[in-house]
This record gives sequence, C-alpha cells and structure tokens, in this order.
Amino acid sequence: QLKLWENLKESEAPLTERWKFAGVKDQMEKIVRKRAVEVPELSDEKPILLLIVSEGGRALFSHSFNKEKSVDSQIIGGFLTTIDYFIKEMFSEGLDRAMFGEYTLLMKSIPPFFICYIFKGDSYYALQKVNYFIDHIQKENEIWQNLLKSFQVNQTVQLKDIPLLESLITETFISESMVFSEL
Repeated sequence: QLKLWENLKESEAPLTERWKFAGVKDQMEKIVRKRAVEVPELSDEKPILLLIVSEGGRALFSHSFNKEKSVDSQIIGGFLTTIDYFIKEMFSEGLDRAMFGEYTLLMKSIPPFFICYIFKGDSYYALQKVNYFIDHIQKENEIWQNLLKSFQVNQTVQLKDIPLLESLITETFISESMVFSEL
C-alpha cells in the first residue's frame, strides 16, 4: 500500500483521486457517527427578580418579573450580602455568580449598591444585560440620584418613584429587540 501512495505522489494525481483511495469520505462518516453527541436542549432565559441592594444588605429596590409569585426582597438582600461577605473573607473575592438548580444569580457591585439579577434557564447575554443596566442607571442622573437619596434616608424605591427605571428594566431584561452581542 505504501508503494501505491508513492506512485500517486509521483504521478501527481489530483487530490480527489487521492481522497478516494484513502477512503476519507468513509472515514469521516465513521468519525461523525461515533462522535454523534446529543446537544442538550437549552431553555430560554426567563427573568425572575431584579434587586438593588445596599452594601449593608437592605433591598432598596425589588422588581419581580413573575407577578404571581411574591418574594421577600429584604430576606434575599440580607442573604446575598451575608454570602458575599463570607466569600470575600474566605476567598478574597466577592460573589458574582451562583447557580441554584435551574436558577442563576448574577451580582455586581456598584458602590454603595449591589445589582442582583436572578433568571431561570440559559443565557449568553445575562451578564451583558446587567452591565448595560448598571451603565444606564449611573448615566441617567434622575435614576442615580433617586437611588442615592433613597439609600441615604434608608427608604425603598418603587417604580412609580422613578418612571425611567421601569422603561430601562423593560428595555434591558424583557424586550426581545435589544442586541447585546456587541456590548
């Protein structure tokens, strides 16, 4: 068989003829059949909860995307702050992502707050959404100043208090038209 290959090389046979001789097509089909792997089914991202929590653990703002299910944002805020403190003490890093079954929690610090986004399912853009949200609450003076004021007087914020916040949440976490791949 080595002699056949040498003859093909010397005769400058076209690549297609060499492929036929080598049985590349058959070998590739065998490899593909052996490697056939079932791709896990991905579920779309479903927003569950958005929190703005003070560094002390008090939930200043809570937005549940599921109106049928109520959550105690103060308990969640305290829990997240405690976990973040523990992780910082043990590993010198803060909590930025945690998974609880099919739920994912993303948390980013923007002193004096933490932004926490909880969603169900799979998302390649969830972190980009959180970053976009953070950038825009800081750039939008009305939102940022209201959050700081509420923090200083230890008061929770409602959507009716900051109308721009609702449209930003919708644009960032609910709207399908937002493109995050370039952020």
